[in-house]
Amino acid sequence: MGMAIHEGVSLLEVTEKIILDEIMLDPQASQLVLVRLSETAVAVDPGKYQALLARLKKIGIVPKTHD
Repeated sequence: MGMAIHEGVSLLEVTEKIILDEIMLDPQASQLVLVRLSETAVAVDPGKYQALLARLKKIGIVPKTHD
């Protein structure tokens, strides 16, 4: 089973389910997520992606990003 490609969204993927669970438990971070795609991935509105990254850093989660 493969993951569908979604146009017009940014993808945030983490290495472990527990990390994404922690992100989704944070009220401010979870409001920036459009939908959880899997145990380790969420779709994010591109206009809110930088705000999500900033929030994650504030709560101690420093994601690896690809430009």
